[in-house]
Amino acid sequence: MKRNGDRDIEQPCDEEGVAEMPLKVDMVRSLGRNGSVLVMDDEFTVRTFIFHMLKVSGYRAFLARTGEEALECYTKAKQCGYPFDDVILDVHIPNGMGGKEVIRKLSDVDPEVKAVVMTGDSADPVLKNCSDYGFIEALPKPFTINALLKVLRRIIPSPAGAFQPSGQRNVL
Repeated sequence: MKRNGDRDIEQPCDEEGVAEMPLKVDMVRSLGRNGSVLVMDDEFTVRTFIFHMLKVSGYRAFLARTGEEALECYTKAKQCGYPFDDVILDVHIPNGMGGKEVIRKLSDVDPEVKAVVMTGDSADPVLKNCSDYGFIEALPKPFTINALLKVLRRIIPSPAGAFQPSGQRNVL
């Protein structure tokens, strides 16, 4: 596993990880998981918190610190035939590509990209008009696990029979 300066709990987004995605996707499906999510945030604690929220809720999480990492990871996954079900992007990345720029570039790679914007800046117009910027949903920071799951459930349909965090089964 390639170390990226943070603790080993993060799923690295490198060529080896993407090459193994078909195996991981099959494993995730066999466990009745809910989908894969790419999360971009420059703050380690935020990435880690979201990673754990997603993991306990049955999602597979991939993490990126920068817009460049997110773009590279998404592009490789798409090229391998396993695009992410959702992308969560922080608006502000100091000294790098923020969410608004990343979503424009991701839309060039995949016009069907599904993305959620998150920011702690409550005055940022992207929160109220996220679709004007190419996002499907917006999450103001800080948010709860319930707020995150509510957004993800609107974007990623749960597979039939998948266990939900409440312990109830989703039956179609």
